[in-house]
Amino acid sequence: MGMMDVQKDAAGQYTEAIQFQCLERGGIRIFEGINFLSRAPTMSDAQMSAMHARATAAGMDPYGASAEQMHVVPH
Repeated sequence: MGMMDVQKDAAGQYTEAIQFQCLERGGIRIFEGINFLSRAPTMSDAQMSAMHARATAAGMDPYGASAEQMHVVPH
């Protein structure tokens, strides 16, 4: 598991992160997951699109990071 992208505000506080998770058993990857994390309780479409663009730039689309492959979990 690792942080692939982090964003900070002017005070240096983390505001957003993109996290990649994977689980291997016997040398075979059995799980891959990507989390978009935000301190804000809601995100605009533009903010979400920016996160997808950063995930794409990091090469994460083959692992499920494109907008078509993900779903929003309401909190």
